Amino acid sequence: AVRCCRLSGDSAAHAECTMSTLKDVCRALLRTQHSNREIARRLHWSATTVGRYRQRLLEESLDWTAVEVLDEIALDRLLNPGRH
Repeated sequence: AVRCCRLSGDSAAHAECTMSTLKDVCRALLRTQHSNREIARRLHWSATTVGRYRQRLLEESLDWTAVEVLDEIALDRLLNPGRH
């Protein structure tokens, strides 16, 4: 997974950071107290989309331990079942 420096505020690492993944968003939702808007701003996602994923994580009763072991494809399939 691509790790993003934006959530940690590590601007020195930003040169290596190219994009935020769904896993990055889930990590931020599950491991920080940031609002949907703050996560969206830092990771360059829509606040509406971040909120939708927050809701899906709650619906599926997922915590970071469960999400961390999934690859991007498995996570996407779990959180977006109608797309696959």
